Amino acid sequence: MASSPLKSTRTGERRLGQKPRPTEVHVNPLGRAKPPAEPRLFQQAAGRGRARALACFLAALPLAGAAGEKWRVYENCTLVEDHKANDGDSFLVNCGKRSYLFRLYFVDAAETETSFPDRVQEQADYWEVPVSRVTAIGEEGKRFTAAFLKKPFTVYTHWEDARGRSDRNRYYAIVQSGRSLLSTELVRAGLARVYGSEADLPDGTTAREYWKDLRQTEIAARKAKAGAWKERKPDRPPLKPARTAGAP
Repeated sequence: MASSPLKSTRTGERRLGQKPRPTEVHVNPLGRAKPPAEPRLFQQAAGRGRARALACFLAALPLAGAAGEKWRVYENCTLVEDHKANDGDSFLVNCGKRSYLFRLYFVDAAETETSFPDRVQEQADYWEVPVSRVTAIGEEGKRFTAAFLKKPFTVYTHWEDARGRSDRNRYYAIVQSGRSLLSTELVRAGLARVYGSEADLPDGTTAREYWKDLRQTEIAARKAKAGAWKERKPDRPPLKPARTAGAP
């Protein structure tokens, strides 16, 4: 799964697998549908008939952002380099004329500083490295992500709140560049653990299937002593993470 592309055929923002509608529904980042410009039919109507027709039309429009809503797709996105919130699994992104802060589903990259000492200790325990090494691994993960996102990439999001310490809203996302998913490549490089929030993937792969793929990728990274695994004891399997735990 990890090596197969998540297919898309149009540029800009759209809904995955959905044919374009004659009248576009504009959706803001909070998931609230905004009514489109009135078609000529409504401009020609008057009084109660016009109001009833407009009410019926708007009632039939789909609302975005609800549970189970299809993925929102943003293509040709670019990384806002050197932003203070950027690290291995969170980063500020330009999508068209707007910018959003995204956090990856499924993975947790090493911290780049020690504001959350409990999490730093947890990561040190996971990789069996000294606590003092965690932030260095985090900086390596940050550089890896910046290099991965050097070329324009695609973001898939449900606008699910990912919390975070930044003063900007942060949302969970799947990020793809070329034929690769950033979450998979961070695990392959030994720079992120398999941990965090989940979602079924845009190509139909279930969250459960992708967890299994990531675990196999992690086992291979450990055997290859990639990234954080290079200092790890080889005779102990990795700690099993809580699959749905949140991330700071």
